[in-house]
Amino acid sequence: MFEPDCKSSQSITIIDLNFFKEVQQRLKSVYFEGQPWEEVIKAFDSPDMLFYLDPPVLAWLGEKFCRHEFKPESYKALRNRLSDIEGKFMLSYDESKDIRKLYKGFEIRSTAPVHYFGNKKRTSARLKTEIRIRNF
Repeated sequence: MFEPDCKSSQSITIIDLNFFKEVQQRLKSVYFEGQPWEEVIKAFDSPDMLFYLDPPVLAWLGEKFCRHEFKPESYKALRNRLSDIEGKFMLSYDESKDIRKLYKGFEIRSTAPVHYFGNKKRTSARLKTEIRIRNF
């Protein structure tokens, strides 16, 4: 499989197809749901379940980035529900003092800075740090 390199129209990146076979094998028993988080947790919560959630960034509140509405009170409701689940969860957010305060008592770790575009208006990448929050 060949993919053009974004830096130059003359460059070509070669992708190892074995990588996709490995990913396919690892994700064989994984389900991706496009439903509101409340419905997914209600339907699938069990001691053997791991939820990965990636809610809208606080700074983008009010902008329409996903099919399901996420209001200011949704952040606290999500935290309260995750405090009560039988399964495990991992959650990602942009680095935020407010989110750290909201999830105080959970395991919170920062990621290494990564290049990130963020939206269609941005023409160059910026470095950002995310946090991962989990209950295990």
